[in-house]
Amino acid sequence: MKRATLSALFIGLLIGTTFAAGCKPTSTSTSDLAAKVNGTTITMAELDKQFKARTQGPGQSPAPEEVQGLKMQLLNQMINDNILMEMATKAGLAATDSEVDLKFNEFKSQYTEEKFQQLLKEQKMTADEIRAELRKSITIDKLVNKEITSKISVTDAGPGFREEELPRLFDSFFTTKPHGIGLGLSISRSIVERHGGTLTASRTAEGHTRFTLSIPVEARE
Repeated sequence: MKRATLSALFIGLLIGTTFAAGCKPTSTSTSDLAAKVNGTTITMAELDKQFKARTQGPGQSPAPEEVQGLKMQLLNQMINDNILMEMATKAGLAATDSEVDLKFNEFKSQYTEEKFQQLLKEQKMTADEIRAELRKSITIDKLVNKEITSKISVTDAGPGFREEELPRLFDSFFTTKPHGIGLGLSISRSIVERHGGTLTASRTAEGHTRFTLSIPVEARE
């Protein structure tokens, strides 16, 4: 199995049921609407902002032909997050203000006030937007902690990645392909971790590459 196929497989596993689970078509057609999830809209402006935050940096912009696919992967992550947030709220697991305040203060304590303001400027975010991201992260973590984990492994039949490449395999913009952008596995792991799972890579005794995906699934009584 080729490396690109492995990356695509994991992305497909994660987003394949998303639209059936909670993303519904809408009769309202606007140029600023990216998706509508159970009545909650995701705008193109929100999608573009998150995409720019993840791909900003000199010499790190994706090629034009890569942009649409990467945005679709990011949009699927945002849709999944909305679905999980709704599930958590219905289960009474939404993060409290005190939990958000604690995490926000822990995060902010890593910086001086000047450095913190510089970070906000670089990321084009406000303190309230950081709080919102923390609230989402805490809420989803509380939800997945009540779930069980399913694990699958996929092993290729080719030469695999070299041992020295494994530590950087999920780094953004790391690629072994001549014309690769190096975001596929990074985004895949980000999606997995957002849902409380793990995505790891290892080498088999035969020198092949093995990807192991552990993802929470709904517990059944």
